[in-house]
Amino acid sequence: MNWLQFGRYLAVGVISAAIDVLTLWLLLAAQVQRVPAVALAMLAGMTANYALHRVYTFRTEQPLRLRSVVRYTAIVAGNYLLTLAIIEAGLRVGIGVMWGKILSLPVIAMTGFLLTRKFVF
Repeated sequence: MNWLQFGRYLAVGVISAAIDVLTLWLLLAAQVQRVPAVALAMLAGMTANYALHRVYTFRTEQPLRLRSVVRYTAIVAGNYLLTLAIIEAGLRVGIGVMWGKILSLPVIAMTGFLLTRKFVF
């Protein structure tokens, strides 16, 4: 395990999560429905996440390839479905959308790191 890389991954994750959660909060405050709000917030966070991981965490020097974007998008799609499932579970136990979203972050962070390191960069 490269601990410096993992530390960078976590720092980028915090920045991306902040973008994601703040965007969700703003969209919900604007009364955007829950599912599209979660999708748009996650897209904002994941776009920042890909760019920062590419240049900072994994420091890849390879040219941007469609294959890496497709693989990253597949990982994001899986994490999106996982996020929705965790939010729905949170709603069923009465903790609300925001707490469900926050609880989903460590889960998608770990799956994202392992899959992105192996298949994208």
